[in-house]
Amino acid sequence: MLSAQRVAQSILPPTQTSMEFELMMRHPISYPTLVPAEAAHVDLEQLLSPSVSLSGSRPGTEMYGLPPTLSYICWKGPDVRDRRRPADVSGVTSGDLPPVYCDERLRKLDISKWTRVSVSNDFAARAISLYLETDHPVLGLFDADLFLDNLVTVKLAFCSPLLTSALLAWACEAYSYFEPEAAALSYLFYDEAKALWQAELENNPDKPTLTAVAASQLLSIAASCHGNDIDALALLREGCEVGVKMGLFGVPKEKSAEIWVDHVPEWIRATTHTAWGVFSWVTFRSLHFHRGQIESPPCLPRPGDRRSWDGIHWSVGSEKGIQSDKNQYHSLLPFMGGAFTEMCGLWVIAHEIIWAYYDGSDFVAPTNRAHIEHAQELYLKLLHWADNLPIGLVRGDQMPHHVAIAHIYYHAVVIDLFRPFVGGPQRNYRLAGFSSEQSTPAAVYAASVNQLKRLVLLYRTRYPSAHFTFLWHTALLYVANAMISADPAEEGDPGSLLVWFRLCLAGYLDLLPSFRVVEGIVQGLLSMAMRKGIMSATEATEARASLHRKSAARKLPSHIGRPDTGFKPECMLDLHLAMKDPLAARAETVAQQFNELVMFLEFTNVEDKDYEEEHGDYQGHEGSEGYGGHGYETGRSHDKGKGKERMDYRSQQGPSTGSWTNTGDEEEEEEEDDEEDIQGVTGQAADVMADGLDERMEGMEVMVDGVDERVEEDEIGD
Repeated sequence: MLSAQRVAQSILPPTQTSMEFELMMRHPISYPTLVPAEAAHVDLEQLLSPSVSLSGSRPGTEMYGLPPTLSYICWKGPDVRDRRRPADVSGVTSGDLPPVYCDERLRKLDISKWTRVSVSNDFAARAISLYLETDHPVLGLFDADLFLDNLVTVKLAFCSPLLTSALLAWACEAYSYFEPEAAALSYLFYDEAKALWQAELENNPDKPTLTAVAASQLLSIAASCHGNDIDALALLREGCEVGVKMGLFGVPKEKSAEIWVDHVPEWIRATTHTAWGVFSWVTFRSLHFHRGQIESPPCLPRPGDRRSWDGIHWSVGSEKGIQSDKNQYHSLLPFMGGAFTEMCGLWVIAHEIIWAYYDGSDFVAPTNRAHIEHAQELYLKLLHWADNLPIGLVRGDQMPHHVAIAHIYYHAVVIDLFRPFVGGPQRNYRLAGFSSEQSTPAAVYAASVNQLKRLVLLYRTRYPSAHFTFLWHTALLYVANAMISADPAEEGDPGSLLVWFRLCLAGYLDLLPSFRVVEGIVQGLLSMAMRKGIMSATEATEARASLHRKSAARKLPSHIGRPDTGFKPECMLDLHLAMKDPLAARAETVAQQFNELVMFLEFTNVEDKDYEEEHGDYQGHEGSEGYGGHGYETGRSHDKGKGKERMDYRSQQGPSTGSWTNTGDEEEEEEEDDEEDIQGVTGQAADVMADGLDERMEGMEVMVDGVDERVEEDEIGD
């Protein structure tokens, strides 16, 4: 039974001799002590259910029954009710409430100067403001101050129709949480911006602009969240190529952009912002796609970082330029905070990991590339980076959302660093520089997973942006993968895996109204959960039905005229399988396995019931292969109270034990076969039946037809 107690018990204080304890004591900024949640204060059913809307209340303490002292509260802006009445997209402002903008200059916006898409000035200003407050402190793709100034004064140096349309294509996805019609506008802005981007490439190949480079990445993000990673990857790559031509990154210092920006303060600010913003975002995306894009970081100083400007002399006018007043070169608007500046250093370290593990998209398994000695060096760099964060970037009760996202990304990088070793012979390699005898890759991986679990809980319960920024989904993806791949025997309470997995699903369903890509991600995660035994076929189909219901409410209006091109993501979804077989781990491949797995699980469930009627309750017969000997361990442990069945698709060398997972020395060898490609699962199911079950073949065919009919009925019903 799911209980609030499991949430509390699943993050208990570590023992004093553990690696996690040492990390908490020696590196408290990156590994703060996790105070156990009080079970009595956790409304689990509400926590594990996706929120329908903000309903005029602030998502915070009262939303999930969590005490203020449990976590980090950060909502400092206007009450959420101030955002529940956005501007009418047709041009008439809904006028009960005054506009809420992050910058007063947006009141002067005339959006018709920048786009042919018909929207009101107020709608555009609100969408842009939402982006600048929510995503820009993490992305930092352009200097917001210069952009806003050019936007309202209609100048083309630091703003352009391409950048404006690309920004609105992305911003409207998030804004559709408040105004559903904005989802359709996202596609209109995307089409307009993509046409402008193509014209830029064709007509001005020798005169690239900073605004075009920034716009390419906003378009790439929008395409990805539309579910179209083919376009997203093309835009990301093309933007990188233009950035290299401009000397923003990927070039030696003598060819960097400093040779053309001269000593003009505005151009230096704009150039450094776009260079580091694009480099940081592309590096982050490279972790998800498992392919390197940019060969070297920018040679330019970092925006907002006074230290990186020390000793800088540009090629022209050093006396009147940098050295006169550094503040004009690295000042940031208040809503930016300091996360973007500090994360530039994080992405430099992550860049090393990407080129060491993934190289340039040749899909060689990271387990064949990664070296533990190099990983150890990089981990020390990561710890040093976190230890030197300014006080404003430390996790605390009042940290803004972008600081929480920075810590999410930090632990995601640590997990990716050690993931290739967790399932292999170097799992228990002793890392140098630590006193704990448990200083192993597996222990560091587990410590960062625990931090990420707490960050998932905190972000979903404390931050309104959990509903409308896709930038935090990395936490959901990594925790869900960790729960699916975990060994239940090591968890103490295997049921806690399902609790945390469901929490991640609920977080994704909160994002679904704004981001179409969520539907494919969740279906893929459900496939993985069924394959590993975290969920039964019944639970998974119920979850998918809920997914379809929420997705149906977001369908685009017919006048958009856009056909459904399907879910075509190229990013890695099964992160552990990606260590051995990157192609099979892609989101599209994993999501497509859902129906086959449901069919197989429902069939084997029918077979079990028939066997029980003839021979009593199935417990896995000693000395017989059961179903496990045919390539898929059913791992059945019948829960009499709930009438549900746990399945574990694990290859098994010996008799079926009837337990959730195998134990013993064979575990590592069996793990080598755990991630067999299951695209032929239907055929393998037939092989299972053929072994001693020939007389049931006719019944199987009838059953499969029935499953098909039920699936069709479910889809029609959804």
